[in-house]
Amino acid sequence: VGTIPGILGRAWRCWAAWTRSRVARDATTDAPARGRLIMGGPYRYARNPIALGASLYSVSFGTLFGSLGAGLFAGLVTLALLAAYHRLLEERWLVARFGNSYCRYRDRTPFLIPSLMRFIDRHL
Repeated sequence: VGTIPGILGRAWRCWAAWTRSRVARDATTDAPARGRLIMGGPYRYARNPIALGASLYSVSFGTLFGSLGAGLFAGLVTLALLAAYHRLLEERWLVARFGNSYCRYRDRTPFLIPSLMRFIDRHL
């Protein structure tokens, strides 16, 4: 049961990290710090794909301790901590750094959970 969210979470995080490194042109440099707003790859479906991937992966990791409940708890704790960080700190910094560009992106892109309809519209 825990394998599926682990694979999905890891794949989603890897895709997001690859997108960031490609935009930054250097895997050791944070793209927003270089003045680029990332809106491609998984970032076109959710503003925080790394947080979503980490939460899914935490569910998988938690099930290694013997119960789905432990996995769900680990995923929810991870999700809550990362969501609080992104909402309270990172979004303020992004608005200050990118202004209206980020505000438009924020208004059209879900915070964490990708929109299935948006994915279908883009790919079908």
